[in-house]
Amino acid sequence: MIGQCRNQCAPEGADAIRLDILEGRLAHTEGRFEAAVDLYQRAHHLAHGAGSLSEQALTSNYMGNAARDIGRYDEAEAYFTSALEVWNRTGMTEPIAGAHNNLANLAISRGDPGAAEHHYGEALVAFDKIGNTAGKAITLMNLAVLAIESANPAIAVTRAENARALLDTSHNRVLLGLASVIKGEALIEAERLKEAEEIFEIVMADYTEATHPLAIAGTLRGLGRIRETTGNREEAIALLKRALALYERLKRVQEAARTEVFLAHALDGAGKRIEAKEHLDSARRIFAEIGARRDLERAEAMRLRRRNNLNS
Repeated sequence: MIGQCRNQCAPEGADAIRLDILEGRLAHTEGRFEAAVDLYQRAHHLAHGAGSLSEQALTSNYMGNAARDIGRYDEAEAYFTSALEVWNRTGMTEPIAGAHNNLANLAISRGDPGAAEHHYGEALVAFDKIGNTAGKAITLMNLAVLAIESANPAIAVTRAENARALLDTSHNRVLLGLASVIKGEALIEAERLKEAEEIFEIVMADYTEATHPLAIAGTLRGLGRIRETTGNREEAIALLKRALALYERLKRVQEAARTEVFLAHALDGAGKRIEAKEHLDSARRIFAEIGARRDLERAEAMRLRRRNNLNS
């Protein structure tokens, strides 16, 4: 269908830009991120030649999304910043909020909580200004993740619960599932394991791998962490391996690596030290490649603890 449309439109006109964007989004959805970036870049070049600011910003944002999912965070930041500059010039409030959210997410991934707090604050103001409930909820969820990363689990629980309250009224089941997982993770960090388990059980009852694989992956990981904490290591290992497989299938590189760290800890506890080392080394390599500094620091600290324990 796209090929037929290309045959009927000018190679450098507005229709060609839209077709490149559409084909890029299809490639992105299918996990073909490199192909998506190439298509978005072609659309961006055409938009620049046509003087279309809105499409230049849109394609920059899409290129940022694809680069982020590949794990090329420096590239992603440049693309998102470029999109934000255009949207600030044109005064488009909703895209401005989305760009701030994207930049904040990158800052979290790279271990820069100050930059993340700034961008999330800007996004929340913008979404509130236009009454965008889903946008506000997403930002609150992200702020909850930031609080977890900053070792403030009580604040994280409150922010995640506020996001769930917004989503309950809007009946957005996809986002509600993610907000529930984030609340569960915050409860684990707050050492409220029973409440966390209850939240994860609700997610498991409401969704499946087919209907919401990302929420299920987070739930499996959360339950695995709880089982490992309570000494149920074999079950923990099985749950964490299922979570890892799902994250890998979804091409969520950083979340997969984070899961490998939890898995390595559980494997160590079960005396499976060679397998634990393999997963920890894999996670460290990924964190280094994508520039996830804080995650890499944690993984390195775990590696040093393992070495000291083996030598003692």
